[in-house]
Amino acid sequence: MINLWDETQWIPKGTELGILHEAQVLDIPEDDDDDVPRVSQIKDASPDPDTVNALENPMINWIQRRRDGMRGLGEQYRDTLAKLGILDKTLLVQIKATREESRLDWCVDCRGQPDNVEISL
Repeated sequence: MINLWDETQWIPKGTELGILHEAQVLDIPEDDDDDVPRVSQIKDASPDPDTVNALENPMINWIQRRRDGMRGLGEQYRDTLAKLGILDKTLLVQIKATREESRLDWCVDCRGQPDNVEISL
């Protein structure tokens, strides 16, 4: 069974789902008035336990144009998903491919439980 939020889908035994990697959620740093990147935080929101600490964020030293490019990729990803009827929250994550290497990817947030747990066959 795979979690698709409001839907539940049975996956046949033996189906290849890909390789699972450990991932951490990233916030794209924003520039302050001194052109120093900072990660914004909403005070009333509870922090996401999977979010990388601002000081460990790999994008903290990126120039603004590069961070804006990453934001643009995220917007394109959300737009493409919306065209497909997928309106779930998207996340930027850092995936640890090996001990030494990691990469950044946009993905759909599938960490929560589906609202509708009824299963129909």
